[in-house]
Amino acid sequence: MNYTRLRTVLVIASLGAVSLFTLAAHAQSTNRQIGTQLTVTADPLVPRPHTKSCVAPLFTNYQFAFFSETTQNYQFTPPANCPGPWNKVVLDINFSENAGRQFDRTATLYMGNTNLYFGTTPEPIRTATNTWHVERDITDYSALLANPQQGFMVLQNCTTDCPPPYNTLLTGVFTVSAELEFFPTPGGSPAPKVADEVLPLVQINAGGSNFPAFLFSPTDQFSTTFTLPQNIEQAASRMIWPVSMKCMAAETPTSVRPRSRLMASLRELRQFLPGSIPVSCPINGGQCLPRKLSTSSLTE
Repeated sequence: MNYTRLRTVLVIASLGAVSLFTLAAHAQSTNRQIGTQLTVTADPLVPRPHTKSCVAPLFTNYQFAFFSETTQNYQFTPPANCPGPWNKVVLDINFSENAGRQFDRTATLYMGNTNLYFGTTPEPIRTATNTWHVERDITDYSALLANPQQGFMVLQNCTTDCPPPYNTLLTGVFTVSAELEFFPTPGGSPAPKVADEVLPLVQINAGGSNFPAFLFSPTDQFSTTFTLPQNIEQAASRMIWPVSMKCMAAETPTSVRPRSRLMASLRELRQFLPGSIPVSCPINGGQCLPRKLSTSSLTE
């Protein structure tokens, strides 16, 4: 019997995000010195196969200076000289920010409405340009990358268009470039087992869609209806959300509130599927890891 392997990808984010996670930095162990002001991350690099890769640029030197530049589109085309199935696919994003003054900003990257990156920028250095690199193993999204896709980057920033008095104070502008590295599967070697489909959740509003999605209250929901095959062998969900670090202490019940003046918050996200037990994830900074779902609840 032939089976379809289906992986559903659920990308969930809330308004007022500060940071979810910081991805690996490329070669920063060799170009950062102790005491540097430049952004450094201790996350490990994404391991690469010892084969030549094909590079597919997504966009180059997109600038985010004004509210009007918050969402910028790009067109992705799979590399013709590097057809799948791929041994590995790596997303590379390079950021820079000019010297000056600015707030930290949330940055998200999407392809075909599927979130590929969710992170935050550092505040700028007053006297020097700051640069940093993030990368992510997105081999699991190979089905999404097999065909041309429309994508976009969201980074809300402002300078002279900020509300007063910030329109005369904030000068930091972000410049971003992104590309994908495709590593072919060597002849005679098995390709990694990946999903046949990637299905993103999309939050619809009166003007279209929210990217990222916003969940303001316990009654807000983020839901999408899919038509799924009847012969699913395996499915998994992936949820990603940021957690605001600027939480009021009043959000924490008095009985569990710390005696110190440290701020704290208690929140929980629940994922529901027809005919299955809800998946609960307490939100304390981080993400729900991929979870296998009941195939019976997906095929009923």
